[in-house]
Amino acid sequence: KSDRVRAGLAFILVLAGVAALQSWAQSNMVNLMPKYIKELGQNETVYGSMAGLFMGGSALGNVIGGHLGDRYPKRFVAASVLLLAAAPIYAVSLIGWSWWLFVLIPLAGSLTGAVHSIMVVLAQRIIPGGMALASGLILGFIFSSGALGLLYTGHLAEIYGFPYVLTLTTGMVLVASPLALFLKE
Repeated sequence: KSDRVRAGLAFILVLAGVAALQSWAQSNMVNLMPKYIKELGQNETVYGSMAGLFMGGSALGNVIGGHLGDRYPKRFVAASVLLLAAAPIYAVSLIGWSWWLFVLIPLAGSLTGAVHSIMVVLAQRIIPGGMALASGLILGFIFSSGALGLLYTGHLAEIYGFPYVLTLTTGMVLVASPLALFLKE
C-alpha cells in the first residue's frame, strides 16, 4: 500500500510541476509580451493584437491538444507540444520587432495552450468520483501558479529585460517537456 501511495504522490507532484511550468510560461507571454512590444516602438493596436493572438492561439491549442490527447498517449502529446513551444518562444526573444511575431506568438500560444485540457483530464483521474473537484483544483492551481510565477519574472524583466525573461520562459517549457513524460495515463 505504501508503494501505491508514493506512486500517487509522485504522479501529483509531476502533474503539478508540468502544470505550474506551463502556466508560468503562458502568464509570462500573455502579460509581459504587450509591454515588450510597446518598448519595441509599437502602438496599442499592435501589442493588444499580439495579446489577443496569443490567447486565441491558446484557446485553439486547447481544443487541438484535447483532441490529440484523446487519440494518443496524453503524456507524449503534452511533452511534444511543450518541446515544440520552445522554438517560437525563443525566436521571439531573439528577433525583436518583426512581422513574424504575428505568426510566432499565436503559435507559441497554441502549443503551450494544448496542455490545459490534458492536465484537467489527468487531474480528474486522480479523484475519479470527484471530477468537478479535481477540475477546480487543477484549474485553480494552474492559474495561481502562473500568477505567482509572474511576480518573479515581472521583477526579472525590469532588471534584465524582456529577451532574458523570454529565454527563461523557453527554459520553462524545455523543463516541463521531459517532465511530462513521467505522467501516467
